[in-house]
Amino acid sequence: TDEIVPGNPLSAETSRKIQTAYLSFKQFGAIALSKEEAWLVAFAKRSSHVMEMEAGMSQVTAALLDHIFHHPSCSPDIGGLMLKDRSGGSIKLWFRLGMMLQDGAAHKAVWGLKGDAASKFCVFCLNLLTEKSNIVDESNEHLLIAQSWDLSQVQQASNDDVHATAKRLEQKHVELKANEFQLWQQAVGMNYNKYALLHWESLKGHVHPISQFLHDWMHCFLVSGIFQTVMHLIMTALEANFSGNVYDVASQVVGAWNLPAVRHDNLGKLFEPKRKKANKLAGTFKCTASEALGLAPIFAYFLQTIIVPKGLCKDECFAYFALVDILDLIQLVPLGIITHHVLERSLQNFINLCITAGWKPYMHTKFHWSLHFGHHLSKHKMLPSCFVQERKHKTIKRHVVIVLMALHSHISFLLLLLAC
Repeated sequence: TDEIVPGNPLSAETSRKIQTAYLSFKQFGAIALSKEEAWLVAFAKRSSHVMEMEAGMSQVTAALLDHIFHHPSCSPDIGGLMLKDRSGGSIKLWFRLGMMLQDGAAHKAVWGLKGDAASKFCVFCLNLLTEKSNIVDESNEHLLIAQSWDLSQVQQASNDDVHATAKRLEQKHVELKANEFQLWQQAVGMNYNKYALLHWESLKGHVHPISQFLHDWMHCFLVSGIFQTVMHLIMTALEANFSGNVYDVASQVVGAWNLPAVRHDNLGKLFEPKRKKANKLAGTFKCTASEALGLAPIFAYFLQTIIVPKGLCKDECFAYFALVDILDLIQLVPLGIITHHVLERSLQNFINLCITAGWKPYMHTKFHWSLHFGHHLSKHKMLPSCFVQERKHKTIKRHVVIVLMALHSHISFLLLLLAC
């Protein structure tokens, strides 16, 4: 699920926002699921209408799933769905809800989670709490970090645990005063609404939070994520130890590379003086996910050939190299040559190197998310990304443009008649 701005996203008027949901079949395989054509648009509704719902997108998602799995015509998970092919033959499909792939904001909205704002921010970890970090976001609020970075020391939740928490929330909503209930929600990391997905009795046999909850690796690492934080930290360390303007040197080295597949201006512009100032104000390295993917190996080359030989910031450099290794491994997952054991070791090694580099106070909750990707891979045998749709949302926007063009033609015709 995602919210879309069909027109110009930079426009001051964004009232035409649309909430949408896509679905596909896991058996298509990871490579097919990396193409937008493999995903069906299951739902599209004005955001203003969704906001009128008591539980917002959580209620809408629940209604959509209830319509699919309790349709009067068939039960796709029990009786199956009969389809006809072009030759007149029949095909019978059985399917169930396998995973829900979303970014952090969508997960919060659909599952009723408090996310980073809660003391218990991770749906998978029962006894993992948060503490304030040294990172202050643009609203001048401290971000949160995990207390523990070793999952072997953290008790993992089950589907029953999450459903039991939701049930207790329902009870406490009646028993506690308003201010006490707010503290209870803060502690358990969930918001209560009787219309939310986890409170639909008809879906209890279909919705399994721990089994189906899947982080999006693109948002975790590349969209205001781990890569941007690590880049900011390593550039800060280099500025303190490099004799000269490290932003200027990086701009020259990175700008010398020509990437034929990259349509935007060369990546060296990410290190211009105005970018340096903006990064310091934001407390992060500002770049898009596409720019991050292009920059990652080139900047690693810059560190290997210029910084490491000088003996500067070795711990920071090794942490960065470990991050680039992870990005390479994840992109190789669709080929079936990366096991969850390899990914788990690489992720834990990256976290350990970040701590060695002294970055623990800056490791926000997405660093903790990353530790669960090995388990995701073990469970689903793939790591799909909602970047497939979210980068362009071509299908939705194509239909919106057609409708707008039709309306424009109709209005032009009416104006012409009035003028006559």
